[in-house]
Amino acid sequence: MISNTVKLVAAAVVAVGAYVFFTKKDTGASTGACSRCGKRPMVNPVTVGRSPYNLHHADASRFKALGELLLLEDHMINDPCPDCMNKHAITASRFMSEAAGLAGGEDEDVKTTESIESIRAELKPETDIALAAKTRDVRKSLQARLNLSHAHGAETHDGHGHG
Repeated sequence: MISNTVKLVAAAVVAVGAYVFFTKKDTGASTGACSRCGKRPMVNPVTVGRSPYNLHHADASRFKALGELLLLEDHMINDPCPDCMNKHAITASRFMSEAAGLAGGEDEDVKTTESIESIRAELKPETDIALAAKTRDVRKSLQARLNLSHAHGAETHDGHGHG
């Protein structure tokens, strides 16, 4: 006899699967496959709705690296914890290495990885505004590559986006 809990979990899994299948952004192929490579995206219910990119493309790794760089920058200014900063730098670097591999060794991804590793080598256990600015420059460059430079169209009085 199947318990009610098992039935409920099975129903939830089916519901999540149906949601993912019917709501993901299709780029034109009626099969749900990517129009760039023909692959169906790997579905991970935990990441649904968090990344606008199919998970098997380099942009997904770039998007994740962007988040790690933002956290790293925040730690450098507000809470200079060496362990956390190192963790965010390593994670961002590894995501960019993954992006470079998925994109066939694209030069910009390799340069970004090298920049992150350079930042990591300079990490200090105290607030470092200059290094945070360097990290921000790397993050903003990556943001521009992902077409996220002026998120939500927000602009300051001088015409530049926030953050």
